[in-house]
Amino acid sequence: MERVGVGVYWRGRWWRIVGGSDEAAGEPDGGGSDHDRADRPVSESVGEPIVAADDAARVAALEALAAAAGRELEAARARVGELEAGSEAQAGELARTREAVMAVEQRALAAHRRALLAENRGQVVDELVQGGTVEALEASVELARAAYGRVAEQARALAAAERVPGGGGSRGESDVERLSPLAKIARGLTK
Repeated sequence: MERVGVGVYWRGRWWRIVGGSDEAAGEPDGGGSDHDRADRPVSESVGEPIVAADDAARVAALEALAAAAGRELEAARARVGELEAGSEAQAGELARTREAVMAVEQRALAAHRRALLAENRGQVVDELVQGGTVEALEASVELARAAYGRVAEQARALAAAERVPGGGGSRGESDVERLSPLAKIARGLTK
């Protein structure tokens, strides 16, 4: 049995399908011989296609579902657009907030550094008190204090080695007596 269009060609005859079943309408469609029917296209032999009632209901239901799906898709696309715009706005706000927090942290660290330097004035090398956190600043104070102690000890040792004895200078032969009066005046002005 071969099904063509909205009818059935069976046992050498064309039978039109009526309704949703494969029952023949009783008489072959349009009359005429089987030979005439074979020469004509199906649309001419059958006429306008007949859609079964249950097929029409299925088509209408599918079209309604497609329309509803289309509306849902458009609503989803609109929501995605709104969320993307909101996401971009929130990302910008987050970046500005991070910048503000970083600026406040930097000011707080600078203030803490100034307080540590004031508290340890004369006991630390100022340039060595550095750090990105409060803990790092406080740890660097110990290093700066140790460096200051080493430098101070070296300065004391150097000063002790170059100590000039008190009381004037050594007495020795004076070469001033051999100088001319003008040279004596010049030498006195330079000392």
